[in-house]
Amino acid sequence: MIDKHFRDMIKSGRWNLISQLKLALLIALITMTGLFAQKGKITGSVYDDALNQPLIGVNVYLEGTTVGTTTDLDGNYTILNVNPGTYSISASMVGFGKLTVEDIKVAIDRTTEINFRLKDESIQIEQVVIKAETPKIVRDQTSSSTTLDDRQIKAAPIEGLRGSLDLSASFQKNEKGDYSVRGSGSYEVQFQVNGVTQITSNTSIPGFGGADKANNSWKYDVNPLGVQQVQLITGGFSAEYGNAQAGVVKVALKEGSPRLKGEVRFEYRPPGQYHYGKYIYDKSNFEWQTWGDYNYWLNRQKDVLLQLNPALHSKIYSSGTATAADSAKAMSEIAWAYNVWLNNHLPGDDNALGVYDYRDPSYQRYLFGIGGPLGSNPEKFKFYLSGEY
Repeated sequence: MIDKHFRDMIKSGRWNLISQLKLALLIALITMTGLFAQKGKITGSVYDDALNQPLIGVNVYLEGTTVGTTTDLDGNYTILNVNPGTYSISASMVGFGKLTVEDIKVAIDRTTEINFRLKDESIQIEQVVIKAETPKIVRDQTSSSTTLDDRQIKAAPIEGLRGSLDLSASFQKNEKGDYSVRGSGSYEVQFQVNGVTQITSNTSIPGFGGADKANNSWKYDVNPLGVQQVQLITGGFSAEYGNAQAGVVKVALKEGSPRLKGEVRFEYRPPGQYHYGKYIYDKSNFEWQTWGDYNYWLNRQKDVLLQLNPALHSKIYSSGTATAADSAKAMSEIAWAYNVWLNNHLPGDDNALGVYDYRDPSYQRYLFGIGGPLGSNPEKFKFYLSGEY
């Protein structure tokens, strides 16, 4: 669709400097996600197991990728800009047996330390594979945080990314769905996706009310299939997070893999009422018993008319110059307001307040995520696309 738009502009002669600037801005927006992506780091050392001496020039690399490095004069290595996730890392050198460490977890903005001790090839005939142990103390972590990777999110009984916040005892959710940390305001919790702070600016539709209208939980609706890792920071964080006073939620999205792969999820819940008590919009509730009666509007027509038409209200109740037509118009205004209230509180597809009879329809949700390489080199250009309906 974008390509067709630009082709039409070129054919019609409207390809000018402004058009070129628009194209540059579009390209910048597309590539900006990778620039702000939150990464991790792997570091460590490689030693000769027999002589206990550092080994120089050892190849250290992530299995299944082209990401890697070599050890320096002191036998140390560092791999920067590693996407959050779980990896296997290998160390190999001529004359020594290859050593692979599996199940290494790389977290957002954290350093994972993996050390190797290689044995002489004449002693070690076959490749050795060991499983990494989770450190009891993370040395470079100065904050109170919880990290969930894609496997934990997939296994947890949650609906959407917001459910992962409910797994942390420090996060609380109020009746509006806004999240806070230990009683803070929702404005004090910063939410990031790939390093970009998320702020909801749409305040024109129902549900965006009150002081927290630009920071409600709608922004947490990220497709869980497209999430690689979530980090929940609840205290001790540095000033780098700007306006965050209570907590930080950091989401790292998945990136494409060297091979094409994807996932599809379908959620279904049959119709019915899944709570005790009456239907929430039942006409026996207090609101319907008062405002649902037209006589209630007639008895309060003075107050209602003041809100609907102040000029007409003044003419009827203050100046005393009202005519029969003015009285008829006042009754028409009251009837219109009552009908609007009635339509907004009855189930319907065109209901402005979103009122519907949730006992009748079934709940259905379709999620998908697919990623892979683009081009001949799978490491240079990759994609990942996720969505839901």
